[in-house]
Amino acid sequence: MKVGTELVQYVTDMINNIYGIVNRSGVQMLIFLAGLQSISPAIYESCSIDGATAWETFWKITLPMISPMILVNAVYTIIDAFTTESNVVMRVVLNPNVQGSPMGVGSAMGWTYFLVVALILAAVAGLMSAFVFYQKKK
Repeated sequence: MKVGTELVQYVTDMINNIYGIVNRSGVQMLIFLAGLQSISPAIYESCSIDGATAWETFWKITLPMISPMILVNAVYTIIDAFTTESNVVMRVVLNPNVQGSPMGVGSAMGWTYFLVVALILAAVAGLMSAFVFYQKKK
């Protein structure tokens, strides 16, 4: 097909990674499912009576109502990505003796890594929380 080997390798890696993505996204799917089931069918019924299309219903009802779940999933996914064993930094933090360093270095690296992850998490949560819709109860 006269396609570069880099492109073929990239597509092959993407296809091989599908199993890992599906394997690691189970909790997020359950959170989204719970969020979708928490939306009252009466809201959808009133939208259809008012003549809203499915597109309008999604953007005006569904997405704002599950926006807190999107925030929770983002936080969970970031923590999961930073603590997985395939993360190079996590491997270094967990095995400081491989490099022949003293005992306290592993603890210092762990706390530093925790602070970096906490700062990234605070920034993402702060940015995303501006777009989260919280339903006001009367």
